[in-house]
Amino acid sequence: MAFQKAIVQSFTIPTLATGTTTPTTPTNPVVTISKDGAGLGAPAGVVTVIANYGIHLAATIADMTADAIAVKVTSDNCDPATVNIVTEADWTAVRAVKVDNADVAVSTRSTFAGGAVASVTAPVTAGTVTDKTDYALAVTPPTAEAIATYVWVTNVTGAAVAATLAGITSLANWLRGLYRKSSMNAVAKGEVNTGGGTYNEVTDSHEALAEGVDTVPTAAENAAAVVAEAFGDGEWPVELTVEDDNGDSVTGAILTFPGLAPQSTNTLGAFASAWALDTGTYAATLAVGVGYTATNPVTVTVNASGNVTAPTGGVIVVVARVVEAPVLPGQCRVYGWLKYPKGGGPVASVSEAVSATLIGTPVYDASGIGYEKSNQTADTEADGYFEIDLVRSSVLDLDGESAAKYRLRILAIGYDRVVYIPDELTVLFTALEAVAAVSP
Repeated sequence: MAFQKAIVQSFTIPTLATGTTTPTTPTNPVVTISKDGAGLGAPAGVVTVIANYGIHLAATIADMTADAIAVKVTSDNCDPATVNIVTEADWTAVRAVKVDNADVAVSTRSTFAGGAVASVTAPVTAGTVTDKTDYALAVTPPTAEAIATYVWVTNVTGAAVAATLAGITSLANWLRGLYRKSSMNAVAKGEVNTGGGTYNEVTDSHEALAEGVDTVPTAAENAAAVVAEAFGDGEWPVELTVEDDNGDSVTGAILTFPGLAPQSTNTLGAFASAWALDTGTYAATLAVGVGYTATNPVTVTVNASGNVTAPTGGVIVVVARVVEAPVLPGQCRVYGWLKYPKGGGPVASVSEAVSATLIGTPVYDASGIGYEKSNQTADTEADGYFEIDLVRSSVLDLDGESAAKYRLRILAIGYDRVVYIPDELTVLFTALEAVAAVSP
């Protein structure tokens, strides 16, 4: 569907966080337009940022005066977004009236009202009538110039028009049938489809094709259409939240209904906007961050009263991973979830993905028991999770130093550091205290 040319329009363009499908407030957005293939430049219209979604451009007449328009949005935190627009002049009611008036044969358009004059070759001279008894002169005889013009039109122009319009019984019926979707004259329709055509005025006429785009939507209508496209246009507002099995809110969970835009939870586990859904059952998809497990699809049921009956209370529950303490005393369980760099997926099911080595020998604990300089390794699970139990640095004595150090290496993510193992039961590997120098 094309937009009307040279008319004020409004566009709302979603911006997605870099490398994701999450609508996000753009940081330092720059909006430019290109008209008919020209270089990008600033639009004349006002640009407004829509929180947690994108930008709104109130395009001016100057912005819309082109056959093809490209609108581009760039920002510091989102992928570039581009919208291509095609314009056309609108079909007006005035034009339709003009078509309706084409309801007579072309041959009747001459202003001459007399009889046949094809054989007239000399000017007609009207004498003075003196006897006016019992009659009146109703028609003024045509002038010699008018007769000559009529003869030229009939013999020369008429022949050219007849040749051009061969096969058309009534031009008016043709035009009416081509532009209007009301029942077309059967003769004209047969002439249009001569040779195997399948033209149908109900679906193929200009009126049928242009129906529904004869008015320019307002900014509010455009905004409502964007909301309907993103969150649905059903009868009931549906609000959902996400919690773990401990009752704690889950931040950053992304829920997607088929055909609608995804939404992510805030720190309260709630979504920014309610969905507008009709009565029925829906299968949505929930993506959660590391440390949680979601069951998909998520079944959402809305009853005839607009109440959410599934999930219970509108709360989607996910399972939180519990990191247990190590079995042996004096140890700390180091754990974490590994992802490949630059937006990659989890380091899934990799053997010996993590290795830890004591630095320096001999190493003793407070009882004088020695520890050899051997590697301890850990594998990752399907979601990139690993855990490895290490003796706390404070328990060991490294050649008289107060605390022993480990070299912790995770090659898949480029991690290679010398760290202290704290006096904790568990610790996320990213929270380890690193030693400045790395020594083999």
